[in-house]
Amino acid sequence: MNRWIGIEGEAGGTLGLNQSFSFNDTEFTDQQSPNTWMYHGNVVANLVSNDRALVPYVTGGLGGVTLSPRGEAEMLGVNDYKTFLAGNFGGGVKWFATPHVGFRGDYRLFVVKDNESAPLFFGNETRYGHRAQGGMIFTF
Repeated sequence: MNRWIGIEGEAGGTLGLNQSFSFNDTEFTDQQSPNTWMYHGNVVANLVSNDRALVPYVTGGLGGVTLSPRGEAEMLGVNDYKTFLAGNFGGGVKWFATPHVGFRGDYRLFVVKDNESAPLFFGNETRYGHRAQGGMIFTF
């Protein structure tokens, strides 16, 4: 939007794996876990103007996490697509090799809001996750 404030959208997901585990006093062997899809809209605030080589920033946003039924996921209580409100916040640093191309590294804390109608496999308490990542930046 300008040299101080930007917006970004992000999406990602996980593919459920076949695995063995105990859940709700039941042993599962070679059970398919559900896929998850995550998406957020974020506001990025640069702590210094982004016309410098190094730019520290903070970011936060809202979005969702969707559980996707897969294979025998109904055995885990995942009978249909279920979406949960999620938020994230964190920060990092951007390094611009040229005025419009660079790299960034950041940390995010993700929070998925509790939901009483959540399948037991996912749980009905608030969930937390951490992510550290790097990526390329293209600015306009």
